Amino acid sequence: MASDKIAKLGEYLDKNKAKNYPIPNSMLEQETDYLKNSYLKMLAVLLQQASAVEPSQEYLFTRMVEGVKADYFMQDYLRQALEIEVEEFEEFASQYRELDLRYRFLLDAILLCSVTEAEEGQLRLAASYIEFLGLEKEEASYLAEMAKCILKQDSIAYLDVERIRPEGIRSDWFQDYIKLFHIEGVLRVQPEEKQAINLKEFLHMPGSLVLRQKKIYMRNLELDLSEYTLELSGNEEVVFEDCEFYGGENPIILKEIQKIHFSKCMFQNFTNRVIVETEVSNAIFEECNFLDCSCKGIQEKYRDISLGVVVYVKDYSENDMNYFSKCKFTNCSSDIHSDYNDEDCDGIICNVISKVNLCKFKDCNYYYLERSRGSWDNHGEDMIMIGLGGLFPSGTDDELNIMDCHDYTSFTP
Repeated sequence: MASDKIAKLGEYLDKNKAKNYPIPNSMLEQETDYLKNSYLKMLAVLLQQASAVEPSQEYLFTRMVEGVKADYFMQDYLRQALEIEVEEFEEFASQYRELDLRYRFLLDAILLCSVTEAEEGQLRLAASYIEFLGLEKEEASYLAEMAKCILKQDSIAYLDVERIRPEGIRSDWFQDYIKLFHIEGVLRVQPEEKQAINLKEFLHMPGSLVLRQKKIYMRNLELDLSEYTLELSGNEEVVFEDCEFYGGENPIILKEIQKIHFSKCMFQNFTNRVIVETEVSNAIFEECNFLDCSCKGIQEKYRDISLGVVVYVKDYSENDMNYFSKCKFTNCSSDIHSDYNDEDCDGIICNVISKVNLCKFKDCNYYYLERSRGSWDNHGEDMIMIGLGGLFPSGTDDELNIMDCHDYTSFTP
């Protein structure tokens, strides 16, 4: 009996998970209930042209229905579609033929056909929709290419599609699908002067901006991450050049990246680590400035520790080398400030093998004195500590220059 209930619960969750990921439709949401319902009913008619609606089509259609806060559920529209009258379609076509909303409707229709291998009846009806709503050939071609970009989440191909966008179609009509593509389109402009990107225009609410493209190049940009988490995942090569990152409580997340290069970038006001790495093969920081960044202290085994103010790796065995060249760290420390407890510590680069060359540290607090957990290297009058998984500048009330340091093999605290 218990297993039957669990199975029913699993089935319920599968059927309802699409409701948690609605696809907004800002063009349709402001229209009348009549236009909303006819829009969704005609999409349902398209789906019912197949011998059976595929699960992927049902899932996508549910997300569309949820996104406009419709009067009915997805299954209701599918049932209504079975009773469609010719007069209903004629009235729908006559109204929508005069509306810009027809372009969004046809994009949704193409997406529903393209998310799986559509049957002949669905394709034939989609073609009829295009004809009856009065689209030109180049307009239909543009929507078909746009649908491919959306399904593949391919921002590079999107930039190519934008070059063939017909004059009568505005790209912001599809912003609910391509808001991240807009960001990357701006990022790839590579402006001569610093350009600030307001993520609120694209993400609408606090959350994560995840970039998964294989190759990314961003130059001369200013990103306010105070309310957002920037995550790069599964990239082959990423380059940030002359960029400024203004943070908050959320660090920049790097996951499964083959190579990432920060050149002449500034990181400022991150309050809970700047960067957290997982399975990063090669990370290079060249002539970067880290200013007023901190890390929240945690209690562990009766001592306060705060590891990885600038870079932290949870499992150092999953990461390769980090390179820091001619970087400057100013006022980068944790919220641990104790000048009497030698059990307290504060790490700048933590739990990752790093090569630090010609870098400067100023006002980066450090309080760990237990030498048994690591070893000391002496570079003239400057001392740094290798241990507890990180790089710990010592005595940094005055500016500290670290030149040609050894590679640091870290320990897991």
